Amino acid sequence: MGMLRALGKSVISVAFCICLALTVLSFSFAQITSESFMRPVFIDIISSQTNATGFEADAVFNKTYYSGCSGLDCLKSSAGVPVFLTSGFNVFLKSVKFYFMIISAVFAVLLVLLAKGIPGKFMSLGYCLAISGLPCLILPSVAKTINMPGFELLIQGFISVISHNFFIILVIGIVLFAVGIVLKFLKFGFKIKRKKKKKK
Repeated sequence: MGMLRALGKSVISVAFCICLALTVLSFSFAQITSESFMRPVFIDIISSQTNATGFEADAVFNKTYYSGCSGLDCLKSSAGVPVFLTSGFNVFLKSVKFYFMIISAVFAVLLVLLAKGIPGKFMSLGYCLAISGLPCLILPSVAKTINMPGFELLIQGFISVISHNFFIILVIGIVLFAVGIVLKFLKFGFKIKRKKKKKK
């Protein structure tokens, strides 16, 4: 029974880590493809490349962003519009984000149920969150290797948002894991005190 519990915990942990990472990515891309994020970046790129006034660049953005595609249809759009520059794809990502959040929450609950003791529950959750947040340490280096002249601002914005969200997950994971360790030591110390009292 103990072996099955350990195996189940391992499988759930891996599934939770993967789903959590996908949740962060879908959440990040939903932020990145939002109008509030894309409009200023897009206008800066258009203005720098074409010397257009802000009004003209804004008009180009509106025409591109609200191209009319919806959901996965944006991926096969023949209009030549980048998929991340459409409001329809942003709506799709928001719905995907919601489903990933639900699945991650389910795996989190299962992991808590399978982990032994209060300290173990904190440590198991913290470990998965910390592992899932590790990409924040790699992404800045990856950004330096991407060479897309004229789109540096866009790439930097993308990496910044994604790294920030992964960093939050990493910090939460470390805190939860640390809380688990503290509780474990407190529990261990409490047991030692009880044993000493019994001997007396």
